[in-house]
Amino acid sequence: MSLPSRPRFLLTSRARIRLGLAAVGVAIAVGTVVFHLLEGWSIVDSLYVTAQTLTTVGYGDVAPHTVYGRIFATGFMLAGVGIVLYALTSTVQSIVQSEMLLTLGQLRHSLKMSKLRDHFIICGAGRVGSHLIRGLKGTDDRFIVIESDRKKVEEQLVTKMGEIEKRLTQLQSQNPHAAAATVTQSTPTRPQMPEAPQK
Repeated sequence: MSLPSRPRFLLTSRARIRLGLAAVGVAIAVGTVVFHLLEGWSIVDSLYVTAQTLTTVGYGDVAPHTVYGRIFATGFMLAGVGIVLYALTSTVQSIVQSEMLLTLGQLRHSLKMSKLRDHFIICGAGRVGSHLIRGLKGTDDRFIVIESDRKKVEEQLVTKMGEIEKRLTQLQSQNPHAAAATVTQSTPTRPQMPEAPQK
């Protein structure tokens, strides 16, 4: 059991945010160029009016004077406000949705963990932790691995039993003074926890 990661479909939320931001950028560029061409304003004034239009501020100090400029401004106001609202709602929705799903996932895992009884908790999937994981995998015992690197845990959980036996054999041949260890697929054994030193 591992802590939940962010669900994959949230990538589409990121894509929506990127799309919204790109649309706002395109709207700013188009509005600036079109106002510059239709009204003859400088790029700075055109950008200023475009930003006023998209943000619905509208100070009124600079306004289109030509018929085509006013027609464009009307359509640009309607489309621009929609684009900005889409970008804002996509961003807020993604943030709220990801936080809610993460919280619900953690709650679901917490409920599962609270129901566990007679289980092992392995803190870290390093050298010692991975040995314990491999030993517990072949048994009916339940265990929880607390590890910040999800890939470490996944790698340990897909290791084949034959690989474990091969590695144990290698370790025993390298160190003839080590205690004997046996791993069998038919009769898995629970890994022995080290005993506390006697005082």
